Amino acid sequence: MKALVVAFGLVASPAFAASPAFAASPAFAASPAFAASPAFAASPAFAASPAFAASSATPLSTNLALDGGVTLGGAALWVGLELLKPVLAPSTCRWCDPPAFDSAARDALVWSNTKTADTLSNVLGYGGVPLAMLGADLALAGGDLARWGPDALVIAESGVLAGLTNQFVKFAVGRERPFVHALAPADKAGTAQPADNNVSFFSGHTTLTMSIGVSAAMVSTLHGDKDAWAMWALGLGLGLGTGYLRIAADRHYLSDVLTGAVVGAAFGVLVPWLHRPKDSSFGTLSISLGEDQVGLAGQF
Repeated sequence: MKALVVAFGLVASPAFAASPAFAASPAFAASPAFAASPAFAASPAFAASPAFAASSATPLSTNLALDGGVTLGGAALWVGLELLKPVLAPSTCRWCDPPAFDSAARDALVWSNTKTADTLSNVLGYGGVPLAMLGADLALAGGDLARWGPDALVIAESGVLAGLTNQFVKFAVGRERPFVHALAPADKAGTAQPADNNVSFFSGHTTLTMSIGVSAAMVSTLHGDKDAWAMWALGLGLGLGTGYLRIAADRHYLSDVLTGAVVGAAFGVLVPWLHRPKDSSFGTLSISLGEDQVGLAGQF
């Protein structure tokens, strides 16, 4: 976790560096940019700064009854909506014709064997990505179940909330899937799953995998893991790879996937941040006041 520091006033001044108000700021103490200052390095705030610890041993702040209820209840509602899709999904498209850039992306990225791409995206979306990210988080926790349990709950909660949002939007928008749009009007009712014809916007697979991947990476960042960057690379790579496969399978347009990626990532960042460890200084802001200077420091 890196510190973002903005200072106003006589930052380069020795008097400012030696200011008690400057040295006493915990958020400023977390900044590697000022670690080389002798006056600052001697301060108690610097020595006690959690930013210089390898990682946070404190679990995420979760409430098993609340977060477990939200996750299980949301998952049940998600499954119920899926089962009721023949009733809830629009029978005809409300958004039928794609813009030119979506058509161009489809022509460039769709596979000749769309079934293979569809199968791969299903394997990743509903099995591979959740198992990979939860397994990686357990590895970073060193097998510590006291840390991993709350992590897994928050990651699952992120995915469920993102997935529910996606379900409601798909039913409301009623966008025709690309492979259905390519069919003759008389053939559209004869697809394998007619209730699934008009729920293209936005991509549920991409939303789910991005929310889980980004959530696991965000959790690692909140813990201060030195290998959090690897979690970000893995989570983003798997999420975007799943989105690509949904286009290759002719199940979604590029705009469906991009929107799903943004929405999934938003839930992946926000839900863990709301459950950040109690000793975390991530997202904090501190102001230091001196006689003739002021310092502003934050950690994000």
